[in-house]
Amino acid sequence: MSGVKGRSGGNNRKSIEELKLQGTYEHGRHAGHELKDSTKVKPEASILGDFNVDRKAIFNRFAEILHDQQLTAAEDSFIVSQLTDTYCSYVQVSEVLVVDGVEAKVGNKLAITLQMEIAKELRSLLAEFRLSPSTRAQGTRDASKEAKDDPVGAFLGKPKLIQNN
Repeated sequence: MSGVKGRSGGNNRKSIEELKLQGTYEHGRHAGHELKDSTKVKPEASILGDFNVDRKAIFNRFAEILHDQQLTAAEDSFIVSQLTDTYCSYVQVSEVLVVDGVEAKVGNKLAITLQMEIAKELRSLLAEFRLSPSTRAQGTRDASKEAKDDPVGAFLGKPKLIQNN
């Protein structure tokens, strides 16, 4: 914060105690990220040069991951399908890049530009389900813990929200 003594020049991080005292502490934002069952990741098949994509298998893979983390409901099939299509598009553009090189075009657009645009969309879809490292909240979702009453949700007939740990 510029103009505040002791807070300018890169050391402007407030302590958790200060944030709590001011009432601006948010657990998901300030507590950091902790993975309970962290595992080493494996490269995607497209990175290894295998561009054969089975859309049904990819859909089932995403659906299983999301179901195991209790992040989906029956009405989420469309967004999981969109996530699958976006992933498959990314793989197809990656194949064009590998086969034709960095000057390859898809339509009138450079393939590398299209790949970056698709990757951005893919990250935003992954963030919808907290599947990117920056959106993954600390702790796990617990369906048995209900959040505070939601008067707007009750009025609209929405189900109660699920609280994060």
